[in-house]
Amino acid sequence: GILSGVLGGALVASALPHLFSGVTNQFNLDLMSQYFIAYLPVDVRLSDLATISSVAFVLALLATVFPAYRATRILPSRVLAHE
Repeated sequence: GILSGVLGGALVASALPHLFSGVTNQFNLDLMSQYFIAYLPVDVRLSDLATISSVAFVLALLATVFPAYRATRILPSRVLAHE
């Protein structure tokens, strides 16, 4: 999931300037007229992708460790006794 999200996000971000210029030309819009630049700058950095995927992995790991730790503290015999 993390890999597909990072790859999909990087692909969309890399294609964003071309998509933006295509939409601008297709619908005859001037969305950047209020800014001092006339294009949409995008800079996909490998270090940013590595940081994002590392943080996502750590959060996913923590999200699985905490419930597993709580489950180890429950005795199945006590839970099943009340069923």
